Amino acid sequence: MRRTNLFFVKVPKEHRGARTVGSRSGGFSSDYRGGILQIFRQQFLLVFLGLFLIAGLILGVIFIRNADYSLLKTLDFVFFSNVKARSALPVLSIFVASLASSFLFLLFCFLCGLSMWGAYCVPLAPLFRGFGMGITAGYLYAAYGFQGFLFHLAVILPGAFICLIAILIASRESMLFSKKIHLGRKTEEQETQPKNNVRHFFIRFSILTGILIIGALVDVLTTVCFSGLFVF
Repeated sequence: MRRTNLFFVKVPKEHRGARTVGSRSGGFSSDYRGGILQIFRQQFLLVFLGLFLIAGLILGVIFIRNADYSLLKTLDFVFFSNVKARSALPVLSIFVASLASSFLFLLFCFLCGLSMWGAYCVPLAPLFRGFGMGITAGYLYAAYGFQGFLFHLAVILPGAFICLIAILIASRESMLFSKKIHLGRKTEEQETQPKNNVRHFFIRFSILTGILIIGALVDVLTTVCFSGLFVF
């Protein structure tokens, strides 16, 4: 009786190499799924920080709604002083004041990113930034109604929105880098290229600083173009 070797079967030419391609595609698909999960995790972190920003906005509006008369008078004085100062100050001074108000939050995120425990403090940046924006928006609407809403929409919000996006991205990058420091450099890539990781962190925050500069320029532009249209 002739024995048949079941492990050696002649494969047609059109099916040759299919097993190799399948094994390779399996590895590729696992890497692809890992990349998708990485992107989703980063976007989830950005949404998570955005919730802190929204919570700050809501808290700011609630705070100004329940504020007493003396606090409203103080805010009214600050608002008038700010508007008059903006109309009297040169463009460069307006730009520096606008940039400094957001750069402090960016600097806070930067320092937290270099700390092992900084990731736990980073959400405070979008929270307090949103709180300040909520107080401003709530006060303008409560004191001046629809005109205050238009002033906030036309003069304050365009530049502030760009700066808020930069602060959110800075918060995410800070949390991710702080987590790397907290977990330690365990992979070979992190062990052999620690300086590259720090350099990339510095480069990202340099880019974010450029975005803040753009936001401050937009703030100057809207102030010069639209602030004179409102009379309070």
